[in-house]
Amino acid sequence: MESSDENSLKIAAFITLLFFFLEVAGGYYFNSLSLLGDAGHMLRDLASLFIALYAVRVCERLPTKTRTFGFHRTEVLAALANGILLLLVSIFIFVEGIGRISNPQPVGSAGMLDVAVVGLLANIYVALKLGNRKDINMRAAYLHVLTDALSSVAVICTAIIIWFTGVMVVDAIVAFLIALFILWSSVPLLREVLRILMQGAPPEVDVDKLIAELEKVKSVKNIHNVHVWSMCSNVNILDCHVYVKSCEWKEMEKIKNELRKRAEKFDIRHTTFEFEAEECSQPARHRRITH
Repeated sequence: MESSDENSLKIAAFITLLFFFLEVAGGYYFNSLSLLGDAGHMLRDLASLFIALYAVRVCERLPTKTRTFGFHRTEVLAALANGILLLLVSIFIFVEGIGRISNPQPVGSAGMLDVAVVGLLANIYVALKLGNRKDINMRAAYLHVLTDALSSVAVICTAIIIWFTGVMVVDAIVAFLIALFILWSSVPLLREVLRILMQGAPPEVDVDKLIAELEKVKSVKNIHNVHVWSMCSNVNILDCHVYVKSCEWKEMEKIKNELRKRAEKFDIRHTTFEFEAEECSQPARHRRITH
């Protein structure tokens, strides 16, 4: 049975996909570069919706013998493809825009206005359908749709200006601004994807504070060989060596449970602790090694 989040995301993705094609067709038919730019912006929203939908569904899929980590990395690969596609869209708009600034072309402002208004209404409906949820993936999709609504407003204003003034170069200028916004939003996405693929520590996790928090647990003498990384956008992982004073097995279990609780304060819910009764060689050297 589908959850309400999954159902909302499916409806939102379908509507966004439909109006993405509408804006692409309208952009070519009415010769509007800004409308094509808005379609590119909608493409980013579409990718965000599919990633959020995948994140909702992947939680229900269990790891297999051949994919012991499950399917979380699929989200990262999809985000990488999305980021590269957005860069290509931005480059296309920039190149085309340069030519149109030096040689403005006629734009069908009336049809452009109609398409942009319909696109804005679609964005508003999708935003209302998603709502500002607590889930990070749903919230990200919601914010993407809101920013696309602003882009549609810019295209509407462009169409009105061209309609009343006949200044065609406005279309290219607004397209430049939309392309810059797409570029501005896609670069952080690619940076985040590369961080995950390179197994970098999540930016929201202060590793020194994490170690200090873990070392507050009774009987723990120090934490070293620390590795923190992300499987995907919302799954953070920690493994480390834990040097403890001599203690019985039952007490070891209590220590492990307490370490897990403290790691959860840093949004880390997948942990592996290797306990040591004797301090391994050169602990100071490995103490701050993180990934």
